Amino acid sequence: MDTLEIISRLSLRPLNAKQYIIYCKKLLSLIKNLFPQMHLYILDDKDRLFFFKEDLSDFDETHLYDIIIPDKGITYHNPDKNNPHLTIEATSWAPFGSLFFLNRKQAISKHSVADISISVSQGVEKFSSPATIMIQFSNDFSKELDENTLQKLIFCLEQTQDLQYAVVISDELEDRIPTKGENLWIGYLTYFSNKHFPEFSTPIQGIKVLQTASGRLFSLGNTFDLSEETIKKAISLRDSLLINH
Repeated sequence: MDTLEIISRLSLRPLNAKQYIIYCKKLLSLIKNLFPQMHLYILDDKDRLFFFKEDLSDFDETHLYDIIIPDKGITYHNPDKNNPHLTIEATSWAPFGSLFFLNRKQAISKHSVADISISVSQGVEKFSSPATIMIQFSNDFSKELDENTLQKLIFCLEQTQDLQYAVVISDELEDRIPTKGENLWIGYLTYFSNKHFPEFSTPIQGIKVLQTASGRLFSLGNTFDLSEETIKKAISLRDSLLINH
């Protein structure tokens, strides 16, 4: 099976660095609860492995420069207008960015492939391009994933209250189903928020639809294959999106 990933688009929200860290902690706590056997870590500002405590009690602003990837090309805005550097009160015209990892083992090196990698881009002063969260899985861990687990991960993203769109996809499926119109991929699971996307006027044969707290989740089936039936359903959903939006 091809390696899976979750790609999501979120509404931007203005956050300073401290608020962004709290935002990430809430999301990561939800995800970690799905995988209690996993350990959360990052590469710190000295490019060393740093594992957070299991309850994430040390996930706070004391690790500001480890959690947020500083961008030397950005002049951050602070209450002290003479300070252009990243502080807990800093805001920016560009989103804050972070990269987190989950692994079942702690005896690893910084070059080890994580079971799960989570990339977050969120928090700006003014409107810009959408915020994004990407969740990538290793080849081995992809083989262990099922529809139920992936649904729960999307529900974690939905609880940010910012989720507009999310898709569970592989490189091969992405190649087989080119985007059109809204430039949104259709995947094995595809989520659309009620706020940002209209109701679909007619059901699509063979596609399951789950009403969630804030949107709809479309499933091509509980197997992640590239059969002609899967491709046909994905194209039908894509074309329905074009008609109804």
